[in-house]
Amino acid sequence: MRVITITILSLVFIPIISSEPISLSVGVALVGAAGVGVKKYFFPPESPDDVTCWTDCCMELNTFDVIEKKLNEGLPRLFGQHVAAPVISKAILKHLNDKDPSKALTLSLHGLTGTGKNYVAMIIAEAMFTQPRNHMNVHFINCNLVQHELAEFKAAILKKITMSSKRCSRSLFVFDEFDKLPAGTIDVISEFFEYNSAFVARKSIFMFLSNTGGTLIAKAAIEQHLADKPREALTYQALSKLVQVAAFNENGGFKDSKLITRHLVDYFVPFLPLTHEHVLQCIHHELTRQNAVLPRDEILAIAESLNYFPEGNPIFSSSGCKTVGNQVNLFTTTSAKTL
Repeated sequence: MRVITITILSLVFIPIISSEPISLSVGVALVGAAGVGVKKYFFPPESPDDVTCWTDCCMELNTFDVIEKKLNEGLPRLFGQHVAAPVISKAILKHLNDKDPSKALTLSLHGLTGTGKNYVAMIIAEAMFTQPRNHMNVHFINCNLVQHELAEFKAAILKKITMSSKRCSRSLFVFDEFDKLPAGTIDVISEFFEYNSAFVARKSIFMFLSNTGGTLIAKAAIEQHLADKPREALTYQALSKLVQVAAFNENGGFKDSKLITRHLVDYFVPFLPLTHEHVLQCIHHELTRQNAVLPRDEILAIAESLNYFPEGNPIFSSSGCKTVGNQVNLFTTTSAKTL
């Protein structure tokens, strides 16, 4: 394997370090920078010690009841997403409860930054596996790092999906910043998503996270607000059509993709922009996570320090909850200790 290939793989398949306050750094470092690490991961084990549960290494997969319980506990903390949360929960549980699904589950999550897409991926990983942070069958791929040497990336991802699905039929693959992936790249794995495919990945779950369609979702939310209609009246059916069209036409991983023309993506899930109220919920959640306390005026100051849009009628947070954790840290290091 060429050195440049090893470099790309070691950069792309890395844990996601999310800065969203309600997201934890989730994922697994899938390959090492050294060639021996890559070879050991992508090819069948050569040592008897490595063969343990090679056929279906799902011993750390939680039971269905535990997965359902963890999703029911985690998804309510997906603030402001009355559309996304129930769709994701039903889709995941239905797929995992199916002993012989006809295809891999494919979820495409769309929305502006800080709305909770990475958080959802983390919740699903923690629900499925007992040790998601270092589990060999939880794969986070940062598509922003895939800009060159696409042939090597395509070969690597094909082998990764095949080998991981053989090892554990319930593997989880998360493609973060999918809108940064060059158009057409992802079509190389489209055969994995076909109905009744002969490939081994039919029980696996694939998630594509992107900002594509986020502007259209925000526009719909603004129009709803200006019409004095409740946010909760926005439906999955209406918003998912917007993001599907945007995904196919805007630059990014799904542009002109076979995954869309062949209807291989099961759900295009819209994430709504967050209001001032939702930002406050994120702040309270972060304080609870840190076991910290702040007076109300400082909590409000954190919320008001963020930028909101549209100009002249600021309704939604431009960064969602992405920077809330950092802002809370500034206040808790100087104030919370004195309470």
